[in-house]
Amino acid sequence: TPVAGVDPLGDPILHTRFALPVRPATFLRRTRLLQHLDAGLETPLTMVNGAAGAGKTLLVADWAAGLRQPVAWLTVEAEEQRPGTFWAYFLQALSTCGTPLSDRVHCPVDPSRVSHKVLSEIAEDLVGRDPAPVVVLDEFDRVSASEVAELATLLVSSASPGPPAL
Repeated sequence: TPVAGVDPLGDPILHTRFALPVRPATFLRRTRLLQHLDAGLETPLTMVNGAAGAGKTLLVADWAAGLRQPVAWLTVEAEEQRPGTFWAYFLQALSTCGTPLSDRVHCPVDPSRVSHKVLSEIAEDLVGRDPAPVVVLDEFDRVSASEVAELATLLVSSASPGPPAL
């Protein structure tokens, strides 16, 4: 049985990974790009891509701060390659934004794997939520474990038409 506040390895959940980044006083709002992100709310997945240092994270944080629906933010760490641990953090991100899932959705207990049943339960629990949460996976390009990316694709396709994800 998983313990609240720890990942499948027994390490404490790092809550800083769920915080929207603070925009500096010198931040320049990019209205045209914000409009593109707003249009992305009509689709199950929106990807923001650009060169390192281009301001993708701050752009999405600025956009997310203005949304009415809950935003589950998860900053992905480069060393995070274990599927069970990734999905434990994903579930915690939803809970942190005020979108806890039902009791039937269980946190993965094995750091190296996650069952399709868990992902099906997550998708079923998210479908039809009003308002649907927006899920931001910042730095998702750091994930090199193909299983994590494949399972994320499975979740997006299973949960469509919602939740929107970035």
